[in-house]
Amino acid sequence: MARYDYTAVVRALAILEALGRRQQPPTLTEVARSLDLSASTVHRLLAVLCDRGFVRRLPVSRRYVLSFQQSHLGPSAAVTKGVARLVQPHLQGIVAKMGETSRLAALEGSDVRYWAEAGVYRPDSRMLGALVDAHASASGKVLLAARPPSEIEQLYRARTIRTYNKRTIGNLGALLAELARVRRQGWAIAEDEMPTLGIRSMAVPCIGPTGEVLFAVSISGPAGKLPASRRSAIVETLKTAAREISASLGLHHSPLVAMADENIAAAPRKPRSGRGPRQPAIAAAR
Repeated sequence: MARYDYTAVVRALAILEALGRRQQPPTLTEVARSLDLSASTVHRLLAVLCDRGFVRRLPVSRRYVLSFQQSHLGPSAAVTKGVARLVQPHLQGIVAKMGETSRLAALEGSDVRYWAEAGVYRPDSRMLGALVDAHASASGKVLLAARPPSEIEQLYRARTIRTYNKRTIGNLGALLAELARVRRQGWAIAEDEMPTLGIRSMAVPCIGPTGEVLFAVSISGPAGKLPASRRSAIVETLKTAAREISASLGLHHSPLVAMADENIAAAPRKPRSGRGPRQPAIAAAR
């Protein structure tokens, strides 16, 4: 039997296994120490694993977690299921008040993935685990708005902004303008921006005490059932749910959410003299 040098493959798999065993997202140094490898070697392998979508680096703490697609390898599976279990009552509360579908989403690059949903009345409307374009969804706009414009420019510089119809945002300038509006008002709306027409969605951020936007909570349904006349009531219902979800997850200290922050929209860090929490980039759900 031919002999091959499996060293890089074995080390890469060992990194995945190490991340899967950890209850807290580790730093590069912690991974290297646990595997008795040099930091430079682990850095190179993590760079490849991140590039191929197997691992993600958290934007604020710069710690590493398995990506959503690799969640079956370790505790990340418990993370996604645990988040869904904790937020489900709050999503169902939105459904009870508004009568339409509610979802929780997190950012993955230029997409959003739905982690939990409630009130889905048609099987073909289920979105649990699905990825959609962030720029064309209310949840995506909320999560993108939590990032500084410079990061948005970098994110979309090498990407074609996909349009589905004339209402879909189709260029970077229009996207930056929309995100600025979302930052000011603290919520987002999307209507007829995806392939399915006649659907309106609204979303607000779930903001932790440190100012980080970890998730977006949304409501979606036929535009006629979510009219402009109900907009204020819808936004207030979503904001209340967002505060409750933040409290349920313990966003400022929970390893559950720290690991879930694979793609979290982080508020920009600004120098400050005091020690209080930084202000969120997007208006808080008060």
